[in-house]
Amino acid sequence: CTNLFGELELSGDYFVRLDKTLMTLFEMMTMSWARLARECMDQIWWAWLPFVTFIMITGFMVFNLIIAIVCDAVSALEHKEDLRPDVRGIF
Repeated sequence: CTNLFGELELSGDYFVRLDKTLMTLFEMMTMSWARLARECMDQIWWAWLPFVTFIMITGFMVFNLIIAIVCDAVSALEHKEDLRPDVRGIF
């Protein structure tokens, strides 16, 4: 994105340096990307493509992370019985 949109005249320093670009991409991941995408699309008509692609990929990754956490918690609850020692046969 730094190479694609670094030369655009935007209202902020969104894509000037790598650290600013990474912060901008993190902010976009939290779904505050429409204003920035429209601002870029005013200068480049196809600017929506990288934004939508990034949002779809990161949204899929975050969704999979949440599903993995839920599955792990369910699995841990299901196997909780297997972890208890069987003390009935000792006495």
